[in-house]
Amino acid sequence: EFVQGDVRSTRSLNHLADTQAAASPAADSQPVQKGQLLQEGDSLQVPANAFVSVRLADGSLVRVQSESDVELRQMRRKGRAGSLQSVIDLREGAIEAKVSRQANGERRFEVRTPAASTSVRGTQFLVMSDDEGRTAAAVDEGSVAVQTGQPSALLRPGQGLSVSANGQIGRPTAMLEAPDIAAWPSLVEDASWVSLPLPAMAGAVRYQVLLAQDRELTQIVRGGMFTRSPARLTGVEDGSYIAAIRAIDANGIPGKRSL
Repeated sequence: EFVQGDVRSTRSLNHLADTQAAASPAADSQPVQKGQLLQEGDSLQVPANAFVSVRLADGSLVRVQSESDVELRQMRRKGRAGSLQSVIDLREGAIEAKVSRQANGERRFEVRTPAASTSVRGTQFLVMSDDEGRTAAAVDEGSVAVQTGQPSALLRPGQGLSVSANGQIGRPTAMLEAPDIAAWPSLVEDASWVSLPLPAMAGAVRYQVLLAQDRELTQIVRGGMFTRSPARLTGVEDGSYIAAIRAIDANGIPGKRSL
């Protein structure tokens, strides 16, 4: 769907259809190209200032953000009815997914991190895994179940939660409101970089800023996490872009997005 920067893929040499199979050695990494067909078992390594959007067979869109490492663990149809089964391992970083609804409701879409699994049906949500092993999930549309082996927590639109590295699920809480971006300039004339003032928000400890070529944020060209103003995005070519921002709270839960 879209590739920005030096995104690499690796394919397990002996990937088996059985999801219980032990991990096998991976082949040498290859650059990912727009339009490339990815397969079950492929891993994606997305470095800083790189992004990739993956369109699944049913039309669902998975946006893998910079500094992420993911594996397409399951991508298949199950049984004669052809119900879709998708499992993505998020080993590091963040992904945002917009999952298509199925007419018969037979759709499994799950994101796994070392701390938790997040399963959905027809929704738009964000999952982050930080360097402390903590997982945060937040829901823009639909509903999400977060599970760590104990009874799951259900997230509804506008809610998020955090899971500690040892699997303790926090209580669902209201996401922070979308930041006020009225002070953002409509035109930036500085060469090769964009500087955006960060709004002061109660409860926010950092901000995620993304710069994209489209309003759906499928074609992200720059982004980052910032704790102090201004947020400066470098290496930006001349052109028209959409800027989006989310506030992140002290538990790592992303808030609602401003466009």
